[in-house]
Amino acid sequence: MKSLIFFLLLLFSAAIANAQWVVYTGNGMVIGERVLYAVQGRIFPGDLRVAPQPMYTVIGNEIMVGGSGSMFDLIYTERAGKLYRGNAMYSSQIAYTFADGRIYRGDSQFPLDVLCSVQGNMIFEGAYANPAEGRFVIEGPASISDLFAILLALGLLD
Repeated sequence: MKSLIFFLLLLFSAAIANAQWVVYTGNGMVIGERVLYAVQGRIFPGDLRVAPQPMYTVIGNEIMVGGSGSMFDLIYTERAGKLYRGNAMYSSQIAYTFADGRIYRGDSQFPLDVLCSVQGNMIFEGAYANPAEGRFVIEGPASISDLFAILLALGLLD
């Protein structure tokens, strides 16, 4: 039994080593614990539980809940920096907008609608990006769709 648990931990450690990107707590100067990682478009919680379940799946510009990647699990579609509910295409169905390094609620770029900011590989809450106040650090290349999925998994977006 111990060898099976060791094998599974080794397998998941290898998966993390091959991750597309990893998210840590911290501000870039001080890195904390790993909170998320992605393997083949599936986003997992950062802890090394025996069998972590995928939180979200990103395929191209589509974000699905869970790990199946099925169109039945589609929750958002990203188009030109805007996150639409489901596979919608109308401006009334825009949930979030990414512009100038900031995530806005809805189809807005009004300063009071800023939810969080992204500068380089750091994520900040609110509109201002003071390097000492960074909340999370992304290690590795992440697309805009990945960024939206990261923010969803971190609970920074609804």
